[in-house]
Amino acid sequence: MRMNKILTAYNYELNKFINEKLPDNNIYKPITYIFNLGGKKIRPFFLLYSFKIFGGKGKKINQVALAIESLHNFSLIHDDVMDKAEKRRGKLTVQKKWNENYAILSGDALLIICFKILNNLALDNKKELVNEFVNSSLRICEGQQIDLEMENKLSISIDEYYNMIKLKTAALFEFCFKMGCYLAGGNLTNQNKMSKIGLKIGLLFQIQDDFLDFFGSGKVGKKIGQDILENKKTYLFCEFITHANPKEKKDFISKYNCKKMDPKTKIKYVANCFKFLEIKNKTLLKIEKVKNEIVNLISELNISEINKKKFTKYILELSKRTN
Repeated sequence: MRMNKILTAYNYELNKFINEKLPDNNIYKPITYIFNLGGKKIRPFFLLYSFKIFGGKGKKINQVALAIESLHNFSLIHDDVMDKAEKRRGKLTVQKKWNENYAILSGDALLIICFKILNNLALDNKKELVNEFVNSSLRICEGQQIDLEMENKLSISIDEYYNMIKLKTAALFEFCFKMGCYLAGGNLTNQNKMSKIGLKIGLLFQIQDDFLDFFGSGKVGKKIGQDILENKKTYLFCEFITHANPKEKKDFISKYNCKKMDPKTKIKYVANCFKFLEIKNKTLLKIEKVKNEIVNLISELNISEINKKKFTKYILELSKRTN
């Protein structure tokens, strides 16, 4: 994505935060580490972009973007502990580089830092901002809890999957789009439409992640098929369950949830199942469908045609991401 211009001021604040504002204390070293791992910065970008297209002015929005990326990284640190993940963005996870206790404690500290950043902002509408941030944070945790519970369920419905994603992944995207508009002074109609766009983009992003876990190149910092080995109920899983006949479904559910199965054998079995019911193509069609729904929502926004075209261009680029 060509996001550099919009992210310039934010990157300055981010680097200042990492290099100057974090104390020289062991609890903050994992925080510095995870920020230095990089990342796509998609959430801060869309907050800043939403703020910009609705006429927002001022630099304080960059602090909100920093709080968002801090919240996102907090969730990653704790997710990696729960998943016992060894790699993040191609590097060792915090819990692997240090240990689980360090990861939990530094993650907790990072969550507190999010609210410290927002508390230091001088904004007339800070109360509304913090309330939305709190609600989004809670929804992320609720979604993660559901995701963990789903690992122990033999099967889930597509609606259960959508509900989990609406909380775990889409909540923060919704915050970025809605609050970017709100903080810029956008009207309630546009705020509601941006909220819908955020939810759709969260869904798009998660389905892409599920797709790339199995059909990706393996260069995204994860082993191919890691979700399957962890019994995660992904969009691909739901697609297969939806289209399989009763016998196929029963056999698939049994083997997918088998923790004693040899990893290579399990991945090969799932690959054959997905190939048999053309799950790859079905998932790509779903990604295309969600992308088109987002583009249609953008066309309804009360912004200039130039901004609509640029906005649409960013969505098209996002829908083609490979990591």
